[in-house]
Amino acid sequence: MQRTLSSQAAAWTGGLLELFYKLLPLKGEPVMTRFLAAQLSRSHYYSIEKAKRDFNYTPIVSVEDGLEKWKPELQHTR
Repeated sequence: MQRTLSSQAAAWTGGLLELFYKLLPLKGEPVMTRFLAAQLSRSHYYSIEKAKRDFNYTPIVSVEDGLEKWKPELQHTR
């Protein structure tokens, strides 16, 4: 079952879990942290423009072709 949580609630939960892990002798890391909540609640965009400009980089596979090749894997994980 998939559930949603607001970014503020996730950050609050992450902070609480961080506190519990710090105060109690719990091993490992919390499943949610404030950092993770912030990363998951924002869009990310990566550009290769500087690599093209500075290093003459040319992609071997276009984004469209890469996504098309990735599609079966994505459908397999659902």
